[in-house]
Amino acid sequence: MKDLKIGLIGSGGRVNVLQFGHKAEENVRITACCDIREDAFVKNKDTYSNGIFTTVGYSELLNQDLDAVAVGTPDYLHE
Repeated sequence: MKDLKIGLIGSGGRVNVLQFGHKAEENVRITACCDIREDAFVKNKDTYSNGIFTTVGYSELLNQDLDAVAVGTPDYLHE
């Protein structure tokens, strides 16, 4: 079965809720994270994988090979 690859935009703040989407045992993986705070990437790598793609620019995340994207930024920051 093919992995479902998910990207997170705003992976630092609401990560406590979004991390439940990562179910490697069910072939659902968070493979890319975006946040404006680079310190969030340390937690992302610890939680998901050292090889996870990280970026401060959401357009770079959207250029990854993803099946879905979860937006975890505060609602007032959504475009």
